Amino acid sequence: MRFRLRRPSPSLVISCLALFVALSGVGYAAATIGSGDIINNSIKSKDIKNRTIRGKDIHNRTITGKKIKLDSLGGSVINESTLGQVPNAAHADNADNATNATNATNATNAQDSKTLDGLDSTAFALAGHNHDSRYYTQGQVNSFLSGMRFPETGNGVGGNFGCQSSELGVRIANGLGTFVDDRFTFQVQGSAAQAWGQIRSDGSIRSSSANVSGVAHTAGTGVYCVQFSAPAGDLEGAVVSLHLN
Repeated sequence: MRFRLRRPSPSLVISCLALFVALSGVGYAAATIGSGDIINNSIKSKDIKNRTIRGKDIHNRTITGKKIKLDSLGGSVINESTLGQVPNAAHADNADNATNATNATNATNAQDSKTLDGLDSTAFALAGHNHDSRYYTQGQVNSFLSGMRFPETGNGVGGNFGCQSSELGVRIANGLGTFVDDRFTFQVQGSAAQAWGQIRSDGSIRSSSANVSGVAHTAGTGVYCVQFSAPAGDLEGAVVSLHLN
């Protein structure tokens, strides 16, 4: 049995031709359309499929800092070796020597922690340094001052040093300001009979003029109240010279 092919109708021919042109046009566009054929600023984010653009698709040095979201880059995506020195980090170059950095309130001023007011550490003596004869230790100074004596005198008027108005008051202090007992010599000048005497540290009289009757003294106070049997000059206005033996 023989089959006879029918001649295609004009409408079928036109439909097939249109389909062929449409299919070949997509391939043609994909192969021939370049960036110059696209209007600037016409392609938007929604036109690009997510996760389809890779690093090789972006030209080097075309994305600037203002195009990157703040705080979106972490240390894992940054090559630290390409970063410059952080401002003021130069002052932290010797931070390994900062024994207690918590107390470094103003590290900007710590330009040279090896000096103090510009003086090198060699300008200062170590805590355990055995000072030579050119220097005195605090103990040596205190010992020197404690051996010094500075007498004060009063005529007893107004209760000087706790003495009576008719007595000559004497108080002795060392270089540290501590009142101490010690021996002394005194002289009283005036219009009445003169008086003098040498008094021991315990208040006893070693020698004196006849008008000196005794000395009131309490041990450890450094105060001596010299008593007279007869007026010994004008005690209130007398000039008193004190001599230590």
